[in-house]
Amino acid sequence: MSSARRVSAINIAGAVICALAAVALCVVTAQSGWGVTSTYGGGSGVYQVLVLGALVDGLFVAVLVLLALRCLHVAVRRRAAVLAVSVLVTLASTLPPAVLGAAEQARGARAEKAACRPDVVRDVLPLARAVGRVVPTNDSDSRGRPDGRCVVVVGVPGEAAAAMSALDGAARGLGWVVLSAHTWRSPAGVVVSAGATPPAEPGGETILELGGRGPVR
Repeated sequence: MSSARRVSAINIAGAVICALAAVALCVVTAQSGWGVTSTYGGGSGVYQVLVLGALVDGLFVAVLVLLALRCLHVAVRRRAAVLAVSVLVTLASTLPPAVLGAAEQARGARAEKAACRPDVVRDVLPLARAVGRVVPTNDSDSRGRPDGRCVVVVGVPGEAAAAMSALDGAARGLGWVVLSAHTWRSPAGVVVSAGATPPAEPGGETILELGGRGPVR
């Protein structure tokens, strides 16, 4: 009796492990769908790769399900049906997150394109130039970000605290209003928040990232 119970417990543990592995594989597949399309968008080539990956993962899921059933001594007469269901489950785990990821990437791309409006750049760039050396990004002094900010990078000699103090003084000198420790608003309503990266070596430059947002139209 004790030997039978021991074997039964081992079989149940094996079935649980296989089932959890199958679920984990579906979760990883869903995360991959989101990760790929939220980064690269949802072109036809991307979806083809995701579908192919889901088919391969579906095969592994089917194997895990069959192993779980075997551990429980459940006879499976229609293995093709198990395979078909496993593939459908992995596809259902992959495609909805992939579609949502593609929509998120498209929204970010639109926000990035619209971030550096002329009225925003007109206020942020003079502030940046009043503080230090503007560091171009991709041959442009300003660059839109998916979160809707228009970013200008500035190199300022000295430590981070001194660079932030210089930025605050420049903003006040241009008539900007202090909203918080690292946020200012221009007379035209453009809001800039700043973050500082300390110099990599003594006597180097602090890198300030000025992220501007224009007033809502």
